[in-house]
Amino acid sequence: MKLLFRSLALLILLISFYQLYAVTERVTSALWSLYKFYGSNGEGISIGSSMALITYVVSICLLVALAAIYKKSDDRIALLLSKVSAFTLLFGLVLLTVLLVSPLAHFYPR
Repeated sequence: MKLLFRSLALLILLISFYQLYAVTERVTSALWSLYKFYGSNGEGISIGSSMALITYVVSICLLVALAAIYKKSDDRIALLLSKVSAFTLLFGLVLLTVLLVSPLAHFYPR
């Protein structure tokens, strides 16, 4: 059971790092667009509404899975991996939320 919890926590950690990378890339793209087109009618970057919705849904599902791992596991490594994964996912969600409520991004349906 320890191996299962460790493997699952490690997989979720890799997914959370990828999510953080993707959100950070969108934030830096928005900031670069602000710098590059400062003073013009630049609308910022476009973010697909389906991408944002999928990101929120998957992140919440992963956070629920991490909570289950944290409650059921007594392995220190799995607990540490789940904590780091949860903080990474939450930080990515906060960054995405800040980007979406700022004027640097606008939605478009896909």
